[in-house]
Amino acid sequence: MTPLKTLLTNSTYSPIPRFEQEVLIAHIIKKSRSFIIAHPEHPISKNHERRFLKLLERRSKCEPIAFLTREKEFYGRVFRVNRHTLIPRPETELLVECALKHLDGIEKNFETRKKFFSRVKKTETKKFPTVLIIDIGTGSGNIIVTLAKELEAKKISRIASFIAVDISEGALRIARKNAIAENAKKDIRFLRSDLLRNVPETLLRSAQHIIIVANLPYLSETRYRNIPRDVRNYEPKSALESGRNGLQHYQRLLREIHDRFDTIRGEIRQCSFLFEIDPEQTSPLAEMIRNHFPNSSTVFSKDLSGKYRVADIEIKTEYTA
Repeated sequence: MTPLKTLLTNSTYSPIPRFEQEVLIAHIIKKSRSFIIAHPEHPISKNHERRFLKLLERRSKCEPIAFLTREKEFYGRVFRVNRHTLIPRPETELLVECALKHLDGIEKNFETRKKFFSRVKKTETKKFPTVLIIDIGTGSGNIIVTLAKELEAKKISRIASFIAVDISEGALRIARKNAIAENAKKDIRFLRSDLLRNVPETLLRSAQHIIIVANLPYLSETRYRNIPRDVRNYEPKSALESGRNGLQHYQRLLREIHDRFDTIRGEIRQCSFLFEIDPEQTSPLAEMIRNHFPNSSTVFSKDLSGKYRVADIEIKTEYTA
């Protein structure tokens, strides 16, 4: 058996950063990276050593670490990933945080209305707001599963129902597995759909608040050609590139939202759409939003690097409580 420190020092592919080597060997022996650092004398079997060297060879060809370990951390949880899915990024956590802010506001309104109507004799006939959360292009399911679990932790999941859609059946299989791993499968309905196409109108009509979250492809053809090899060669192009200006998918989605919601306008109280975007897309996207929803309000939020990352679109309907 080979001690850890010897294996890491004498690795055939030593140009690969030490941090990445530690992550890979930790994955193979099912230990934490802190264990690897703290136990340099820990013996590694020949079988584990062979597996480690194979992963290093794959990494030397720019295959992402997440695909080598088949998992990626997101919002404090670990999600399975494969080549059918986009690897979750830290900046996408902002999308989750923006959605949670909306849900916190809806919950406060829910509690206020419940207290008020508890003093009214017709309480039993009064419907309190219900929230439908739709994750479009769910990929690994990291966004919808995180929202379901966060609402469960806040004890406000009772006011919400969840739908996750993706055009890729391979991605949906991974998303379902992640939901099962987090004990959230029973809370989420998974649908194979190109954007909103297969989302039943009955589900849309059943909600008084609708929140749509979407991390759709948003790279232009030019930007896609210039992204790093580990992204371009391994992650699905269908989850990254969106036409000449990078907004083809969001243009389609806005059109679909407009057409679908036009048939149920007046039956819902409020609609909110949260899109992850390229920081350079704020102006053209804002114009698209105004063209489809002239009376909407849009706020662009910055990620930790100070770049605009999320478009938060709010639409008031004609519904009155």
